[in-house]
Amino acid sequence: MGQYYKPVIQNLSNPDNEMDITIYNRDIDGEYTMAKLLEHSYMGNRLMKAICKLLYKNKCKVAWAGDYAEPEELINLGIPSIIANNISSAEGVGLNSVEFDYKGKYLVNHTKGIYMSFDKYLNDEINTSNPYAIIHPLSLLTAVGNGRGGGDYTANMNLDLVGTWAWNEIEITDEVSTDYSEVIIAFNEEM
Repeated sequence: MGQYYKPVIQNLSNPDNEMDITIYNRDIDGEYTMAKLLEHSYMGNRLMKAICKLLYKNKCKVAWAGDYAEPEELINLGIPSIIANNISSAEGVGLNSVEFDYKGKYLVNHTKGIYMSFDKYLNDEINTSNPYAIIHPLSLLTAVGNGRGGGDYTANMNLDLVGTWAWNEIEITDEVSTDYSEVIIAFNEEM
């Protein structure tokens, strides 16, 4: 059976509110977005653009929670149990369509002190072999429960990186700290 995913995001702009956590239901402008991980995890997908716009210059904790993920896994990441136990049944919040230009931007993991360049990611020959199907790194890097259902990322290319950024402090920026290290990441279903 297929596993359905929901983005779970804690906005860190208000550090006094630990419960400022939102579960998103993948609806964009009231229209359903495909739920399986590799059905919506593409650079041009409206859900991915809306989440990236939300993360632009806004530090947040992010987890792409699959409904086959065990609540204990989510709790161990630091997601409060009241949220972790109810992700699958939560109605979630929809988003509106936005345009988001990845050019000149970086996906930054503040928890690990690393970043990746969207320019390099989009120009990598592995990622441009099929420009209409470039996998978005954010959902895979923050996925919890990958490999337990149909539609999950199971290719050999960087499979070990899937989920390694889950519930880390993530931001999309125009520039990065010189103290951070750049990582080169590529995901491709065909490899």
